Amino acid sequence: MKKIAICIWGAISGTILLSHCTFSDKGVRKIDQQGDKLYVCVHHEVKDSVVIPLSELVKEVHIVKLDTAKEALIGGGEVVISENYIGIKPWGSEPFKLYDKRGKFLRNIGQIGRGPGEYLNLYCMQLDEKNDRIYLLPWQTRRLLRFDFEGNALEPVRLVTGLPKGKFFVREDTAAVPMHSLGEFSHYYYVETMEAVPYKGGMVTDNYKYIAVDKERGTARYFRVENDFWGGLKVSVSDLVNGIFVQNYPAIVLKEELENIRQKKDLKPEVLRKIDNLLAGLSEEDNNVIMWGEFK
Repeated sequence: MKKIAICIWGAISGTILLSHCTFSDKGVRKIDQQGDKLYVCVHHEVKDSVVIPLSELVKEVHIVKLDTAKEALIGGGEVVISENYIGIKPWGSEPFKLYDKRGKFLRNIGQIGRGPGEYLNLYCMQLDEKNDRIYLLPWQTRRLLRFDFEGNALEPVRLVTGLPKGKFFVREDTAAVPMHSLGEFSHYYYVETMEAVPYKGGMVTDNYKYIAVDKERGTARYFRVENDFWGGLKVSVSDLVNGIFVQNYPAIVLKEELENIRQKKDLKPEVLRKIDNLLAGLSEEDNNVIMWGEFK
């Protein structure tokens, strides 16, 4: 059965109409439209909220301490995961870095500059391990850069138009620009909402909120996610993309947050033991720590 999702921003694969969400005694209405199922609701009527434990979304959380070699060090950055590799787009003007799944630094992919295979800033990336391809999309570009996992630059993909801040996803031989305001977990569909607010004579988006629609119960609620594997560490919805949960912590930041969580009186003994074991191995001199897990 083909499944459709439609929202005020566009259309993506799924089974929910999220531009009109409701949470009421009747719950979310389900519509059968020529064999396609739609969940229909009105977003401004959503009143309730819920905390979703991370354990409801992912199987388990893995910890990877990154290599402390000089060329491996990062201050932060966006992470992508494949079967055997970790790729990181550091904040600032630094090249994309490739590590193995144990955190060993392998190499930089591309370099900072304006020449062939070079870039100034990156906005989106993907590891296509099956086809030995790494895709990097710079800001303000007309080309999707391609490399192999050895770091060799390949012929870039020419785009039909320039992209200031583009999002893409490559599947087989097709590159697409997906809408990133909608998403799906195992038991939920979710949508990002925001408001336009005045700023320095113009307008910016702010007050980001997220609505989850329970597939089984047919209810819609504002939500946030907590990492219950580690005592309630905060999780951003942006940490949950493409079937993967992933966070990138500077070691000192993770150490401070876990020390605060450790003071909770209601921690389960097994969680407390995990926290203590990790804290014992964390140092201010360490490189970043990656937490990741696959969706159920």
